Parts: sequence; C-alpha cells; structure tokens
Amino acid sequence: MGTDSKEKKSAFPKFENLLHEVTKRISIDGGNLIGKQISFENYYFDIMTLDKFLSRNNINYMLVKAEVEEAYKGCLYMLFPVKDAITISGLLIATDEQQIREKIKAEALDDESIDGFKEFGNQICGVLDGVFRKNLPNPIHIKQSQNTLFNLQKAGEFPPELLKDEYLALTSNMLISGFDNGKFSLFVPRVMGESFYEETGEILEDEEKDYIGVVLVVSPVPEEVKAVKEYLDKAQYRVLVSKDGITAIATLQKENVDLILMDIELPKDNGISVCERIRRNLLTEEIPIIICSSSPTHEQVIDSIKAGAQDFIVKPFDEEKLLEKIERNMLRKSTVAVLN
Repeated sequence: MGTDSKEKKSAFPKFENLLHEVTKRISIDGGNLIGKQISFENYYFDIMTLDKFLSRNNINYMLVKAEVEEAYKGCLYMLFPVKDAITISGLLIATDEQQIREKIKAEALDDESIDGFKEFGNQICGVLDGVFRKNLPNPIHIKQSQNTLFNLQKAGEFPPELLKDEYLALTSNMLISGFDNGKFSLFVPRVMGESFYEETGEILEDEEKDYIGVVLVVSPVPEEVKAVKEYLDKAQYRVLVSKDGITAIATLQKENVDLILMDIELPKDNGISVCERIRRNLLTEEIPIIICSSSPTHEQVIDSIKAGAQDFIVKPFDEEKLLEKIERNMLRKSTVAVLN
C-alpha cells in the first residue's frame, strides 16, 4: 500500500481501516475477474458532499449505487472515471487492449462497456458486503442497484439530497497493470458511517471546523438523528450520537458534552430514567438535558422536569425552535458556571 505525504489523518481510524480492507479485497477479487493486477495507493480520507467532489473533479464518471439493508439502511456510492470503467469492462469481456485504448481516448462508453462494468460493479458490491459483514457489529447486506453515467452537468437529474448530504469519502489512485493510473472513490453517508460504531462510542469529526458547542443526541431513530445533525452541523455544533442510555452514559464518560438532546423512548430504557442517572453522577449532573417525544403526555413532561431535564420539545423538530432551545439552555449553563 502506498502512502502520500499529503494524506489526511483520519479522525475515525476504525472506519478508515475498514475502507482500506475493501480496497485490498478489490485488488484480489477484481483483479481475478478482469485478469489484470489491480492495486491502490495514495489514500485520501475526507468528509464532503458529492457536489463539492464534482466541482473539484469535473470529469465523467460511472456511478455505482449500492443499497444497504438489514440493521443499517441507506445507500453507498462508488465513482470510477469513465476511462477506468472502459478499461475494466474491456478487460472483462476480453476486448483487444489496443481497442480498449482507442475507446478510452474517445471516451466511447457503449452498451457493451456499460454491461461489462455492471458485472464488475456486482463484484465490488460483493466485496463491500463481505468486508462490512465481517467487521461491523450488526448484520448488513449490500447489493448493487444502479450503474449510470455521472458528472457535474448531469447532477441536476439526481435527487438534491444525493449531492448535498455529507459523506465519509475515501479516494485512492487505482492502478491497473498496463494502463494509465486511474481513480477509485467510495462515499458512505456520514450518518450511516457513524452508526456503524455507535456501540464503541467512536466519533467522526471535522478537525478543520470551529465548533461553538458539543451536543449529545440520544435517539434510536436514524431519520430523526440525521435531521438533527443537519440542523446542528449548520449551526456549528459538534454532534455526538448514541442510540440508547447505556452508550449515552459511556459517551459522557469520555467526551466533554455541553448539552444532551434525548428521546423519551429508548431501547430497553426511557429518557426519564437515563436523565435521573445522569443527574446522580457528579461529572455529568450540570449538563443541560432536553427531553423530546412525538406524543408526550402531561405526566411525561412533568416527570422529565422532576428527573432533572431543563426543557422539553415535541417532535417532529422545528429547526428554528430546536436551535433556540439549545442555545438558551447552553447560555443558562454558562451563566450558572460564571455565577458559581
């Protein structure tokens, strides 16, 4: 494996190691499929959106979309420059190498090339499925669902969230023996990537970002977590995520948290009892807690406040109201700290 002096140090090493293992398996399985040696070098790991990636790399790509099922839900995306897709498909269907080079020069991505590349895409999705299944704590299944041309001009044809969502992105040089160096890019939605390691409390953060505070979101609902993270990311908060009370308390032992936003309905527990446990701990007793629910009863609101919550909010979240409550309760905490 090659290295690069400009390689960005990962804030999420387990996940980066997982993606490195993926490229190792592609080297073996993909190389066997096309009958050529494939290798990867100069890895670069980052957090970015697809529209930002395209603005930096305005060329034609083949996009491989992979559906993620079972314990984790969503889609992964892989991008291969068209010239690499032509190379791979040509080798797979045993096209003469000179003809492959002529197709590369003309960027002639015909139906035969697309069909050949689909077979390679299935192989890569099989690699992802095998590596992720072996390394992640919960069951996962990955399968190819789309294989299409993708570039900055065609970006408008895709759903806006595909381009605007944040991804954990791994980009690497891809070397196919006998051909010019290519590229391989893998994009995993940030929320999904972080959910892979919630049990271990490993957190991914952007080291270049200036945060105004740290919020721990405790919820078992991925869609709600995603929405809250989007709101708080825009407002410059660092967001930690736990799906239940046990991982939330474990996170509080390792991280300096300024505020907790916690669902009242949690697996094997409830937010009110977790709130009480947090209040009994000298290290966490002063952290503001906002309890939330989609259909709270009057008794639940009263019990939450008695348990030590500073505030209560009803779901679905209104972005402006949520941010106002977080800001007000963090300011209250700062004021109390100054007075003390």
